[in-house]
Amino acid sequence: MQDVDGSIDPQVGPGPLSSLWRYRFLSLAIVVGFAYIGAMIAVLNPAAPSAVARMGLSNPRNLSLFLGGSSSSADLGRYAAAQVRFIQGASVMGAAASTLGGGLTAPQLQDAVNVAASSTADVITITATASRSATAVRRANAVVAAYQRLTLAQTRSAVSRELAAVAVERAGLTAQLNAAGSNSTVDRASVAAATNALNQLQQTANDAQTQAALFGSGTGFVDAAAVQPRSSTPVTMAGDGALGGLIGLVVAGALAWVRAGRRRELETSADAATLLGAALLGEIPTVGGRVRAARLEDPAQTPSEAFHGVAAALSATVPRGVFVLVSPARDDGRTTTTLGLAGALATAGARVVVVDADLRTARLTRLFQLAEESAGVAELARGEVAPPDVTVAVADAAGGLTGEPTGGAVSIVGAGRPGGEPAGLLRTRATAEALRRLRSTFDVVLVDTPATGAAADALALARVATGMIVVVRRRTPSRPVRELRRQIAAAGAPLTGVVLTFGVPLPGGYRPRDGFVPRPRDGADPGEPTRSRPAVGSAVATHAPR
Repeated sequence: MQDVDGSIDPQVGPGPLSSLWRYRFLSLAIVVGFAYIGAMIAVLNPAAPSAVARMGLSNPRNLSLFLGGSSSSADLGRYAAAQVRFIQGASVMGAAASTLGGGLTAPQLQDAVNVAASSTADVITITATASRSATAVRRANAVVAAYQRLTLAQTRSAVSRELAAVAVERAGLTAQLNAAGSNSTVDRASVAAATNALNQLQQTANDAQTQAALFGSGTGFVDAAAVQPRSSTPVTMAGDGALGGLIGLVVAGALAWVRAGRRRELETSADAATLLGAALLGEIPTVGGRVRAARLEDPAQTPSEAFHGVAAALSATVPRGVFVLVSPARDDGRTTTTLGLAGALATAGARVVVVDADLRTARLTRLFQLAEESAGVAELARGEVAPPDVTVAVADAAGGLTGEPTGGAVSIVGAGRPGGEPAGLLRTRATAEALRRLRSTFDVVLVDTPATGAAADALALARVATGMIVVVRRRTPSRPVRELRRQIAAAGAPLTGVVLTFGVPLPGGYRPRDGFVPRPRDGADPGEPTRSRPAVGSAVATHAPR
């Protein structure tokens, strides 16, 4: 995908899992934070106490006053559902709230009470919540008592209506008996029928009273409200914490994915080469362990295979010249790459001089253990000394960086004692002339500079450089790399190639031949090649240019 300025950017951002892994520490902090918040919510806002009361419904089957005497199970289900609605209604809740007092209203009690019927439609459960357990118990019991009172009143009302109807019919029959004579056969038949009807009415009245006595308040049994056991705090904290952590994982994944898409990084060496539009010189894999990582910066150590690969690619591209090593950010491995590349080139027979143009940190100068007060690049820039006066040869009896078995050599020009702005010093004519003289003496001049994101020192040397070698750390954001490319193009310097550092270690590799055991020095690890610390001379003999 092309950026707005025409440069090539990585095609797509990483997926959700890759984004989470890229920002794993931030994502872990988000997940832990959400889990902690969830656990604290469980502690600071515990569940309200609840009390549960149960009452068994009186069976209305075969009772003419209720359900018309039907015995259908579907009718029982409808009856139970109707009773649940009745309990949750304003009549029962209002009566219960009036009993409880304290300014409690029917809607408030409705919000605090849950009513449910069992699957068999014969038991109703009333669950009440409150800030205190005793209050929850009182609320559940008050609802049960209000239901019983109102149901009993409804039952009595139904019986009263039934008895009133019986009384009306009885009065009519009694009047009919009083009006009938006792002499004729017809009158005797009417009297007998009326008397039989009166007996049936009396039976109806007795049945209604019996049914009312049996049904009563509509409850067969009542279990008084009891406080429900609450989940223990550790269990609640664990559950809420797990839920919070899950929510945090979703949030962290979304944030990481969005951030990774907006802040695209260079994952592979091909990404770096494509974005910079330069040849890929090589990739330096990540070295595990502090000891092995420290050995990369030890001038006495043999360069790794990766640096030999970079040296071979550079020799095939531009075999001689002044090469300025630049990087978009600090800690990209630029100085380590300079050191390893110098050793690899010298091992192949090249005459190499390393120039510490990082006047801000002078890291190469310290790695080679040059005296801080010795003259170097700063003095060359001010025209106070000549290159032969500050060029120091590195000698090693065991070979080391000098590569003496194949005829190569490494020298160094230290940073010196800077005075003033480093970028201004590096732009002087004296600096350019000094680099030209070094180029005429050595095959390869490697110039270490500060990161371009923090200083413009490297670009000050662009006009005298044969080429710029960009050192980019894996997973570097693409934006500073694009900016570095624009700066190099503006300075008019050729871009020789790119080296990706902190790459993914490749599997495999060779082991020493059977029977080969390196000869360790005293106290050294017998499994590691032995190298002595290089001795630094006071001057370097002149070399005829090739």
